[in-house]
Amino acid sequence: MHVSKNRLAGSLADTPLEKLLEAAHKNLLTGQIVVQAEGKEGSLQIRAGAVDEVRFGELKDDPALAHMKLLKGGTYELTQRLPDLGGELGSAAALDGEVIDVPITAIMRHCEDHALSCTLIVVSGYDRGEIVYKAGDLVGGTVNAQNTDDAVEQIVGWKNARFRVQLPPLDPGIDGWPAVTADPTAPFHVDGAPLKTMRAPDARPPDARAAASPSPAPKGAPVAPAMGAKASAEKPRSSAAIVIFLLILALCGALAFAQWQWDLLGRVLGDEGTTAPGAIPSTTSH
Repeated sequence: MHVSKNRLAGSLADTPLEKLLEAAHKNLLTGQIVVQAEGKEGSLQIRAGAVDEVRFGELKDDPALAHMKLLKGGTYELTQRLPDLGGELGSAAALDGEVIDVPITAIMRHCEDHALSCTLIVVSGYDRGEIVYKAGDLVGGTVNAQNTDDAVEQIVGWKNARFRVQLPPLDPGIDGWPAVTADPTAPFHVDGAPLKTMRAPDARPPDARAAASPSPAPKGAPVAPAMGAKASAEKPRSSAAIVIFLLILALCGALAFAQWQWDLLGRVLGDEGTTAPGAIPSTTSH
């Protein structure tokens, strides 16, 4: 079971919506509050702690917000959700991407435009950089856990890199119970490509890393098939070879056993002459 750090649930009888919105504003939250009450469902989109879009049943905007603030019962769920590059709230508190698809400067501008309080993590080879934002303002940066004046400049210059934008965990002071799920919510990808796991920096010395790294293929050289594809193609062939080998081995064993029986029969017949088993030897004398 996974206890979420970016989702809380609770009762409006214990925590009125007004108090929940105050906590969201204080922590500059970005995400959504879903309310279940009076047999209806309501939702509030929160952007940097401010209420954006509201609905409750057939009500919208200010009338919906005013009605939900008066609710004395029901439940709520507060979930942190990052906006995608189109501005719509995504499905998780983190998003992944590739610099080849979205430049670092575009992601930085995305954090600024949406006044996000988050950490932008960038991994290039064996280097890891972090850029921290507070309400859309850049407040710090590190490269391989080292604070340097040119950290952001270095990170922006990385070409073959992956990035992740991650919202911080919810403040424990916000009322509610952490949501428990079977698995953690996966980050969403900004261009829909398969997700890739962020890799920690390699602690090996540079010489060892260089020796272990394959040399790049010449331009225009044929591209080798992916390792997974090669393995899956060779696996049926290996299985067939094993089966054939076992069949040959069994056949050789059967032939050897038959030869042993034949030799044994020959020795028995040699000892008894040509008299058939059970026959009475002749007593005629010459």
